[in-house]
Amino acid sequence: MVIQESGAKEKYKFDRNSRVIIVFEFESTKSAVIKKIKNNQSLQKFKNFFLLKTHTDLKELCFNDGWTNLHGEKIDFF
Repeated sequence: MVIQESGAKEKYKFDRNSRVIIVFEFESTKSAVIKKIKNNQSLQKFKNFFLLKTHTDLKELCFNDGWTNLHGEKIDFF
C-alpha cells in the first residue's frame, strides 16, 4: 500500500502523504462503508488519509468542505 510505505512521497520528493478520495452516489453507501471500516483496527492509523463525500455534496459544497474520514468525522480537504 502506497500510503503505508510512503512510496510516492519518497519517489517524487513530495513532502505530503497521499490521500484516497472516494465519492459516493448515495449517502447510505457512504454510511455503510464507514460503519464497516470503523471496526477494522488495521485501518485506524489511516483514517485521515481516506476522504469520503457524496456526489451531491461535491456539487453543492466548496471542494474543501464537507469531507468525512473513515470514522465518520467531518474534516477539511486542506
